[in-house]
Amino acid sequence: FCPSWLLFTRKPVNSAVRHFYKIGGMTNMHNDIFIYKLTTDNGGAPCIKNDLLSLCICKPRIRKSAKKGDWIIGMGGKSVPGLEGRLIYIAEVTDVIENGGYYKTDRYSNRPDCIYQWKDGEYRWKENSSYHSEEDLSHDVGTAPDYDRAVCLISNKFVYFGHNSKPSAEGIQDIYNELPRDFKVNHDQNTRVKLSEFIFSIVEKFGYGKHGEPTHRDTSRKCNVEDGGVMQCSKKG
Repeated sequence: FCPSWLLFTRKPVNSAVRHFYKIGGMTNMHNDIFIYKLTTDNGGAPCIKNDLLSLCICKPRIRKSAKKGDWIIGMGGKSVPGLEGRLIYIAEVTDVIENGGYYKTDRYSNRPDCIYQWKDGEYRWKENSSYHSEEDLSHDVGTAPDYDRAVCLISNKFVYFGHNSKPSAEGIQDIYNELPRDFKVNHDQNTRVKLSEFIFSIVEKFGYGKHGEPTHRDTSRKCNVEDGGVMQCSKKG
């Protein structure tokens, strides 16, 4: 189960653990854990700037499904040079921006992954933007008139490693090895506990924040060439 302290506090870890046991909370049954493989880590998805992590392009299935309080674990694809099964990041979803709001406000307009704009009743790709091109618009935000993929996940409780190879995937290697391609599935309590303990250990050891730069320097490298394996560990088991 997801540790409640991860959901309710940003205190230092030791204090947070004491708080967790004091309130007697053991789980929040409404929170899911997503784990998936990245095919690219070049600063686009996820995007880190000003102590905020955003996932706004790529992974539309996760972006449409995740809600506040859910956790995302991003692992590197086994066959991807530089990633090779490493932990790239973990993040708690602290906000969900729907209906394309991310692209319609000045608040996020200067973030590197804000590559689309709302103009004349439609979304358009910003010329000379990095990561994706005009042909990726429908994959990222969907098609008119609904644009049902124009959803952005925001986190201020994340641990991002990028090229930093210090964190180990030990403890969830078996789960990673079984990640399917383009598939989402509910899992039993044992898997949920294992993933929660993994999240706990990473936050405890490293603390929230950015601990490395993106693995790949090529910002034209697209993350949606292969959607990668997606696993959803939810309250249903």
